[in-house]
Amino acid sequence: MKHFFLLLILFSTVIVGYSQENQPVSVAPVKENTPPPDPQSKAVPPPPGAQTKETPATPGAQTKETPPPPGTLTNAMVNAANNPLARNNSFAFQNYYMPSLNGIPGASSNSFMVRPVVVMPFMIFRATIPFNTIPATPDTDPISGLSDINMFATFLLTRSTSKVQFGLGPQLSFPTASNPQLGTEKWQAGLAAVMVKLGETYLIGGLLTWQMSYAGTSTRSDCNQLNFQPFYVFQIGKGFTLKGTAVWTFDFVNGTYYIPFGLGVGKVMLINKAVVSIGLEPQYTFLHNGLGQPVFQLFAGLSIQFPQK
Repeated sequence: MKHFFLLLILFSTVIVGYSQENQPVSVAPVKENTPPPDPQSKAVPPPPGAQTKETPATPGAQTKETPPPPGTLTNAMVNAANNPLARNNSFAFQNYYMPSLNGIPGASSNSFMVRPVVVMPFMIFRATIPFNTIPATPDTDPISGLSDINMFATFLLTRSTSKVQFGLGPQLSFPTASNPQLGTEKWQAGLAAVMVKLGETYLIGGLLTWQMSYAGTSTRSDCNQLNFQPFYVFQIGKGFTLKGTAVWTFDFVNGTYYIPFGLGVGKVMLINKAVVSIGLEPQYTFLHNGLGQPVFQLFAGLSIQFPQK
């Protein structure tokens, strides 16, 4: 019942936003009145030389300040599509396919995640709804289904225009797994912290999450886990990027960990008013300890952002 309450809070969040644009009203200078007796003087335009010099100057100044025309993909949009602190609502689908697991010959697993992001003033909510497949054991067949849902709320500590951005907030995990083997059967709480450094055509940063169990099924092991995701995205033109987003995982209860390195290709594009990002990234684990840790995994993702004006 509690996890249904979480979903109700997440998807009923009201997004508050506003924007105002004030355009200065330009008033043409008043020309010196000429004696009205000659009626043709009003029909004759002012000296062509004077107008020809003034008219081009005004449009020229406005052109430099005018934003790119609609439908133009900018470097800032590409960065925002890969920035976990971007002030845009979004919906993402991500999949990790793990064809090789340490110590389990011939075994494979898969994790498919749905990630909605809701932005409010000074805060970002992100939920992860995972659907996992775990390999067969001597006693069971492969099992697939819903795993534990988690979410974090990041308080935005810097402006959206800052070149270095920070976020910090609580993280929660709920025992929503459809099968006990797919989850922890534990209620968990912890912290999430994000840092992003933005350049003209790149961004680098990290997402750190930590959570530990505080309640749940007494016969299941306690949980104490830390995840660290260093990410780096470099634009190579026309919306294409080279990127790495592999997640490092540390289980402090069982003493297991794995640290992968990834480098893949992404593409950002505009479809109507939405910013769509796709990516494919091979990730190889170069440090690991524990049975069943992925030796290699292939990440694929699709994200749709809805920029706010």
